[in-house]
Amino acid sequence: MMVRRVASSGAPDAEPMPARIEPMLATPALTAPDGPDWAYEVKWDGVRLLAFVDGGRARLRTRSGLPVSAVLPELGALGPALDRAQVILDGEVVAFGPTGSPDFERLSHRVHVASPALARRGAAAIPVRYLVFDLLFLEGHSTMGLPYAERRALLAALAGPGRLHLSEELEGTGREVLAATGQAGLEGVVAKRRGSLYQPDVAQPTG
Repeated sequence: MMVRRVASSGAPDAEPMPARIEPMLATPALTAPDGPDWAYEVKWDGVRLLAFVDGGRARLRTRSGLPVSAVLPELGALGPALDRAQVILDGEVVAFGPTGSPDFERLSHRVHVASPALARRGAAAIPVRYLVFDLLFLEGHSTMGLPYAERRALLAALAGPGRLHLSEELEGTGREVLAATGQAGLEGVVAKRRGSLYQPDVAQPTG
């Protein structure tokens, strides 16, 4: 399947952008699978978010579909950063502590706020970062039927210099990356088959 960039203004072969997608889930495992068919990323200690970007505006939804754009106002910069692109991104919003490690307790002070004023103050006091790891829709076409390696290549091209923060692929074997993340005090590793399709609400291995 080839994804062609088309205008988001109703080109004949364009599909409407979905209003909601159930994200693909991970299956816990004690070891990380190994081999060249697998890619590895950090399992971030954050909150899963899908970003629906269209016409320079970004709508953020949690895994359960809860809208959180007003709660995390700084992530509204995703829209202008991607110009007029029409995309759906999958990623994790993370707050980092003083040592540079993900800190879920700090993040909890951001995601449970009751007013826009508190959200703005929270953005100044506890900045967050949206770490993107997948691309589900691009310019009028779903990319979920593409292999993960192709989706990742499209995502890297979309990100460009400074447009998005990507969750970087880790180098090494499954055993090596799992040991390294453990030594760094991180939560674990997510292993993804390079040839796998994106299946909403279907689990994939995690170390």
